Amino acid sequence: MRKMKMRRLLSGGLFALVAFGASAMAVAADSLPIGVFDSGIGGLTVLEKLMAHPGLKGERYTYLGDQANMPYGDYAAAGKSAYLRELAIKDALFLISDGYFTDGAAESPQGAKAPAKVVVIACNTATAYGRDAADAVFRCVGARQRVIGVINAGVRSMLRQVGAVQATGPIAVGVLATPGTIASGAYPRTVERECAHQDIKVPVTVFSQGCPGLADAIELGTADADQIARDNLRSLVAQYRKSGVAAPLKAVILGCTH
Repeated sequence: MRKMKMRRLLSGGLFALVAFGASAMAVAADSLPIGVFDSGIGGLTVLEKLMAHPGLKGERYTYLGDQANMPYGDYAAAGKSAYLRELAIKDALFLISDGYFTDGAAESPQGAKAPAKVVVIACNTATAYGRDAADAVFRCVGARQRVIGVINAGVRSMLRQVGAVQATGPIAVGVLATPGTIASGAYPRTVERECAHQDIKVPVTVFSQGCPGLADAIELGTADADQIARDNLRSLVAQYRKSGVAAPLKAVILGCTH
């Protein structure tokens, strides 16, 4: 039943993006690129880190910035989370396909490209709403590639930097992200899950602040981007102070790649 639902979801143009060629997939996986996508230029910050990582030396990359539909962070707040999931699935399928459309009116892909051997969702909101959906579609169509999001990595890094495993008292952390990422509750859920996984004994309280307009301002290079960031950081700190939580605010996660 689940496969039937997935196949309906992937009907038409979406299935065309999964044009796996036998010759392309026969290429050794090590020679294939790592696929990275975001709704614009924000994911370039993730790509930069991947390219600088010593363990990934010599890797090639395919980057997709969906500027036609950016910012992804606004869709959930507008009641369009299903559309956001569809965008994430399409982006992921494009990266693992071996073809692309050279003409918007074409019925099938004419261009040829190397399929990605793994897909990195370099967008917090797309990770929150679309990573599991993209992974399920990959399994449905028999794709072997993994889908990796940025939220788990960010939470693990934060817990490591604040020394949560060795902590003897409660900890508070903040999250600055798009309204969509905050609305998803992905960060508090991931913090709770990682604390359980790492057997962290102390409570970790998460304070979340949605930052409407920040991704757009950074994408467009407008002068008010810094001010928007400062205002939202002040709002986060004010929220923490008002809460009366005694735990020190140890870290703030920048939960938006922009």
